[in-house]
Amino acid sequence: MKYMLRPIDAMFYFVSERIDLKGVGQLILGIVLLVYFGHKLPISWQLQNISALVFFAIFGSIIYICIMVIGSSTGFWLSDSLTVLDFLDQIKSYGRYPLDIYGPLLKNIFTFILPIGFLGFYPTKFFIDGSSWILLVTPSIAIALIFLSRYVWKGGIKRYVPSGS
Repeated sequence: MKYMLRPIDAMFYFVSERIDLKGVGQLILGIVLLVYFGHKLPISWQLQNISALVFFAIFGSIIYICIMVIGSSTGFWLSDSLTVLDFLDQIKSYGRYPLDIYGPLLKNIFTFILPIGFLGFYPTKFFIDGSSWILLVTPSIAIALIFLSRYVWKGGIKRYVPSGS
């Protein structure tokens, strides 16, 4: 209910409500490890690849946030949306592995339905073999998920009935 009382967009308020300080620590650790071990990787760290890294970090974050907003929006229809969020968190761990180890069905699911492959696998593939199609598909997936998460959120808001007297 508190999201609907503010003079700003309810979904924006929900997404920006809190900053996870643990995530900031993980970001700093990731940057330190990348700088420290980056010279051992077979990657030329020129402006083009550094820009691509920032590009993938931004769009990967958008994709992850949209997936979690869709999962959170199930709370409008289900009595326990935490189960859905736990499921999505567990699914995210499958994205830590190369999608090539999964069969075609799971690979397609992790690419197009729950696109966790764009959180780590496909950006890594870009740096390893230079697959430039990933630069085009990643923002397309992110934009599609922005619209889908917005649609699911607004559908839930319309169905929301607050409890109380």
